[in-house]
Amino acid sequence: MSESTQNKMAYAFQEQQERWNAFVIMALGSSTKLAELNLETVKRSLDDISHSVRELLELKSPQELFSVEHTLMQERFSQFLAYTVEVREIVSEFAAELGQITRI
Repeated sequence: MSESTQNKMAYAFQEQQERWNAFVIMALGSSTKLAELNLETVKRSLDDISHSVRELLELKSPQELFSVEHTLMQERFSQFLAYTVEVREIVSEFAAELGQITRI
């Protein structure tokens, strides 16, 4: 094998190594963002549960139960939508960065 071929192979290997390293760093960054989002969501959920229990203990009639339940369902649905938007943003950012790495 000629020296030129060896140099080309070494360069190609180094280029692949750099892409792999960039991918790993990017994947770890996105994983960290998702983990932080999930931890924040769990904390918020625990606070919401505590708040909901307090509200339920203060109810005086069945009609109040339906009103509180309706409000809580709306709040949970809004939180769910916000969560899905944040996850979509993280995934979109990851996909865009992955596209840049693969084009190099």
